[in-house]
Amino acid sequence: MTEGFSNDFAQWVLGSCNRPVLAEQMASVDIRDYVSVVDLRNDLRKVVEEYCRGNSNTASQVAFEAFFFCETVEEKVSLGREAWTLEDFRDGLQDLAHGSLQFHFVTSRLRLQLRTNDFSRWFSKELGLTELARKVDQIDIYTTTLDSARSTLLHLVERELAQ
Repeated sequence: MTEGFSNDFAQWVLGSCNRPVLAEQMASVDIRDYVSVVDLRNDLRKVVEEYCRGNSNTASQVAFEAFFFCETVEEKVSLGREAWTLEDFRDGLQDLAHGSLQFHFVTSRLRLQLRTNDFSRWFSKELGLTELARKVDQIDIYTTTLDSARSTLLHLVERELAQ
């Protein structure tokens, strides 16, 4: 996603409720600051509660469209591919499906309660490449698409391999 807000809640609040201030507040909750879904949910709820307290005249207005809550069910399936070296990693990353990229690069923070992603963790702990891990961890998952994140990640890996 490169336009609008970074989460479905903020998008819905803006588009279906016409509440730009609340949408901005919800969008400012940065998932990278969380390692627990419970904590993330509680903070989002606090934002909405505070807004409703301060805007009681509009808090009960009906939205233009309903918000449909969804749940993701993860099923971990080995792809039959392993990386033991940075070159192996680069080769595997080139063909990695979006779902796998999302699994390792975005949701790993909450799934494993990490302050980083699977890739950065592996670079640092297994290959001793702490600077590469730091740079990969700085790829902004809010302002980039998965394809763009992959491209940036590949570029960083290629630069590391060239050294």
